[in-house]
Amino acid sequence: MMVKLQDNGHLEVEGDYQKLLRDHEFQRRELTEMRRAMDELKRENRLKSRECQDALKSLQELQNELMRKSMHVGSLGMEI
Repeated sequence: MMVKLQDNGHLEVEGDYQKLLRDHEFQRRELTEMRRAMDELKRENRLKSRECQDALKSLQELQNELMRKSMHVGSLGMEI
């Protein structure tokens, strides 16, 4: 970093500005990549959640069917 005193009494800083611009651009790209990754994870999460809800519904239907068959078998046993 180079600091010079200008004729008007103000300090002039060179070098740090370019570093700040590079850092800013790096952070902007990194943020964009992180947002993209987060959006992909959210999409996968919604998909998995939907799959789990479908699986739960299927299991509940199977449980209800098993209960109906169990009751039917029980009523057959009473007739014998």
